[in-house]
Amino acid sequence: MASLKKSAMDELWEAAQKRFLERTGQKLQISPPKTLDEVRKDIESLSMKGDLSKDDERKRRFKDNAMGVLNCLKLLGGVAAQGASMVCSPLTPRIQN
Repeated sequence: MASLKKSAMDELWEAAQKRFLERTGQKLQISPPKTLDEVRKDIESLSMKGDLSKDDERKRRFKDNAMGVLNCLKLLGGVAAQGASMVCSPLTPRIQN
């Protein structure tokens, strides 16, 4: 049953990638995949080009929002990892007296 869900999810993801490519002309898939820290560095390194304060404000808001989302994703990943480690803790040998 899990394979059916994975297959359906794969189909949904492929459809989303095709729609994104059609609408934007860009591939959605990043190769090789980036870590959250790499994405954070990319966002932080965006240069502020242009003299228009409106553009600068939009870029600043984009950076702030993107960094907020990345922080939430990192926190969620940490919580999920901690929960998984609690549920699937390694077996420890029990010494019986």
